[in-house]
Amino acid sequence: MYQDKRRIHFIYLLIDFFGIGLSFYFAYRLRIILNFESTTVSTLNHYLLIFILWGISLIFTINNFDLYSTDRSLTIPQETLKLLKVILYSC
Repeated sequence: MYQDKRRIHFIYLLIDFFGIGLSFYFAYRLRIILNFESTTVSTLNHYLLIFILWGISLIFTINNFDLYSTDRSLTIPQETLKLLKVILYSC
């Protein structure tokens, strides 16, 4: 069963965008709900800039560490450590 790798990479990329966007949205909404910040458009623009920069750096770092492909020689803890390293590097 052969699948086109471009399609799989694109699906992984979409899942990453969705996950990053969802986590960022919840963090933004939580700040408003807990009254840390008033709801204004200017604060949303600052958040969007940070989100876009962090999301791009995260996706490039994931791609550089070859996490969009599956290395069958890695165990689950090894792959988890690799993913955590990527997240820390992208911050």
